[in-house]
Amino acid sequence: RQSIMTESTAKRLIEELARVRDGGTFLWHGGEALLAGHEFYEFVIEMQKSLGLTNYRNDIQTNGLLLSDSWADFFKQNGFMIGLSIDGPSEIHDKLRIFGSGAGSHRQVMRGAKKLRNNEVQFGVLVVVTNQSSKNAKEIFSFMLENGIKSFDFKPCYGDERYDVSLIDFANFMKEIFDMWARLDDPDVHIRILEGFIRNLLGSKASVCRSEEHTSELQSH
Repeated sequence: RQSIMTESTAKRLIEELARVRDGGTFLWHGGEALLAGHEFYEFVIEMQKSLGLTNYRNDIQTNGLLLSDSWADFFKQNGFMIGLSIDGPSEIHDKLRIFGSGAGSHRQVMRGAKKLRNNEVQFGVLVVVTNQSSKNAKEIFSFMLENGIKSFDFKPCYGDERYDVSLIDFANFMKEIFDMWARLDDPDVHIRILEGFIRNLLGSKASVCRSEEHTSELQSH
């Protein structure tokens, strides 16, 4: 089974989107999106340029393990926005995001974040909230601020009964996050799901039309 999108599929996708709308975001997700390799994304950029798609942006969601200076330079040169999967401090992140050896991946992911920051690549963090980590809102929020992460979002884990978080526990987790965010009162700190709900309540155009899908972002490394 072909697990990585082929260039022919990417070509058809880009051509079809260009035909029906002018502008938007290509979100390259996985699995692990960087496994497609440099050549794939170079092909994507060339296709977009050949079709004159100047109003489109490319985003990538990654576990951060393959990030390098060459990737960071490519992202900067082509205006990519990066979503990095970090579930909090090492004692939380390393419980589930592990290598085959059983070792945690937190140190390597933070190294990838440093490469993005050093190369001035914009990135945000996506935190998967499990039944276990839903009790650690303060630790997770503090970790983001202590590491200079100003844009982050949360997604409930769903699909594995060992780690699934109930909607009640996730709601309570988000209430804690909201209280800390409100007390901080820093306009430079962005939490997409909360900002989306606030805009909805104020009658503005919704950026979040529904809660995140109940799918797990947990990846095996």
